Amino acid sequence: MASKNYDQIHINIYSEIVNGKYNPGQSRFNKPEVLRNLVIEANTVKAATLPASENPSEYVENTDFLAFGYKKIKDYDVEIKPVSNGKNEIIIKPARIYDLLEVMDIPQFVSLKCNSFVEFMGDEFERVKVRADWVLENSNDEKVVASYAVKHVQKAKKIFYESKRLLREVQKTDNPEDIYIFFALNLFVVRTILFYQKMFRPYLTLPPDTEEHLFHEVIKELSLRKLCTLFPCGKSGYGDYIKKSFIEKAGQTESVVNEMPVEYSETVSEEKSQPATVRKAKYERIKVNGQINVLVDVFIQMLEEIEVPEGKFLETSRENLQDFLIASFKDKNDKAFSPYTIRTILKPYRIDKHIKKESPRRIDLSKRMKKK
Repeated sequence: MASKNYDQIHINIYSEIVNGKYNPGQSRFNKPEVLRNLVIEANTVKAATLPASENPSEYVENTDFLAFGYKKIKDYDVEIKPVSNGKNEIIIKPARIYDLLEVMDIPQFVSLKCNSFVEFMGDEFERVKVRADWVLENSNDEKVVASYAVKHVQKAKKIFYESKRLLREVQKTDNPEDIYIFFALNLFVVRTILFYQKMFRPYLTLPPDTEEHLFHEVIKELSLRKLCTLFPCGKSGYGDYIKKSFIEKAGQTESVVNEMPVEYSETVSEEKSQPATVRKAKYERIKVNGQINVLVDVFIQMLEEIEVPEGKFLETSRENLQDFLIASFKDKNDKAFSPYTIRTILKPYRIDKHIKKESPRRIDLSKRMKKK
C-alpha cells in the first residue's frame, strides 16, 4: 500500500466538489441526513480486497492505515467484509471529524448546508496535511517526494482554476448557499496550494505564490460588493477587513488586480475591530546553545502540561508552534533549525526524539511554576 499511496492524488475530494459527486448543486444535498454524513461518506474507502489465502486480521495488524489521512489509530474503524469466493474486503471508516486548525477568513453564513460543507472541507484540509506528512515521513527517496510535491501543487492549481470558473458560473443561479460553498472552496484550495509549497519547498524549483495574489484571483470572480450583498457581513466588518488585509495592503483596487508584490506589511491592530497596516517586524533568530529537543520540550510543557486559571499556559496548534520555532531560533552553529527535525520532535509518538523526563538536561517547568 505504501508505494500506491505515493502515487495517489490526495486532494480528490476538492476536485469532486467542483465537478464530481460532491458538487453542492445536486438535489441530494438538500437532505439533512446526507449533509450530516459528508465526512463519513467521503472517507469510507475500500483499502484492499484480500484473496481467500490471506488472513485479513494479519493484514489489518500489519498495515499502516494512517496513510489514508488519520492522525491516530483511534480515529478510524476497520471493517472486514466477506465477499464472494472466500475473499475479504478491508473497509476503513472515520471515527471522528477533524476540526479545522487553520484560521480561515470566511464570512459567516448560517445554514445547515453551508456549515456542513465548510466542516467537510475543513476536515479534508486537515487530512491533506496528514497525508502529505505521511509521505514525507515514510519515504527515503527524494525523487519520490519531489514527484509527489510537484504533482500535488500542479493538481491543486488545476482545481483552483476550475473552482474559480465554477464560482463565476454559479453566481448566475443566485443561489447564495452554493455561491458561498464555492467561495469557501476557493479559499481552501488557496490554502492547500500554500501548504504544499511551504511543506515541500526544498523539492520545488518554482518560487511559491503569495496568499495575497491567490486571494485576489478569487476576489476577481466574486467582488467584495457581491460578497457583502450575498452574506450578512456588513455589521461584522468583514468587507473592511478583507480590503485592509489584501487590497489596500497591496496597493490595489477592487476592480483592478495586478501581480502581487512578494514583500508586504503585516496587519496588526491595537483594537481588534480596527486592523491597521504597519511595518513588518524584523529580528534575528535567537541562538540556542543547548539541545534542540530540550527547547522544544519546554514549549510542549507550556502547551500541554502547565496550566493557569484560564487554561493551558500556551494556546496554539503544534503546526503553528513548529512554524514559530523554525522562524525564531537557530542552533549553536548559527544554522536555522531543520523543519524536518522540529516536525519530528513535535510528533507525540516519536518518543525516541523526545528529551527523557529523567534526563538532567530537561527543564522541568512543573517544579518552577508550582504555587506556594
